[in-house]
Amino acid sequence: MKGATQVRAATIAVAVGALTTGLMSAPAHAAAAKGETFTRSYTLVKEFNSKPLKRCARLTVWGSVTFTRTQGPGFYLIYKNIKVNNPTARVSALAKCGSKKSSTLTKGTITQRWYESSCKANVKVAVGFPWAVSVEPTVECGNRRVGKRKTTYTGTAKTYTQYNSGRPLSFTGTLYAGPSVKQPPAPLCLSAKPTITIYAKSKSDSFTTTMKACVKP
Repeated sequence: MKGATQVRAATIAVAVGALTTGLMSAPAHAAAAKGETFTRSYTLVKEFNSKPLKRCARLTVWGSVTFTRTQGPGFYLIYKNIKVNNPTARVSALAKCGSKKSSTLTKGTITQRWYESSCKANVKVAVGFPWAVSVEPTVECGNRRVGKRKTTYTGTAKTYTQYNSGRPLSFTGTLYAGPSVKQPPAPLCLSAKPTITIYAKSKSDSFTTTMKACVKP
């Protein structure tokens, strides 16, 4: 099995908000007022070519992000009450990357990890939920507390899906976007760092990638 950090990925689609400038530190004089609550969906897709298995693994991650936006002083926007709803991950086996012809797997493992991309909001999980919190290395934030869930699937199948309906991930903290007069303020970005391990009989392969879900009102 190849190392979990080895990635051979081709991005297929990112159906989320635009990526712009990053979130900034809070100005000392900022004061949040009662704001509007938004829910925005995201869909992220990547494909991984596995030479040992002679097939392709398509990873699809989807769900929605709920957050409250308030207007701060000047042109700042304030994001808080951040939550990832129904974060779902699916691995589909294809005959080759870019094709519609399906293939099969005999076992699979899906691990979802989530954290806030500007490294200012902390992940929070409810007691008793299948999510856990662990400190792991991240691309943007170095060692960071991440919300994590790992699931293993057995039996021959074309897809394995990790459903998390009714099991949201919450974030504590307040984020400040902007200021900008000529450009729209920065979107709210969360990072998903999934790892998949796929098997075809006695052979296996693993892939890890970081995917950004950026949403805005």
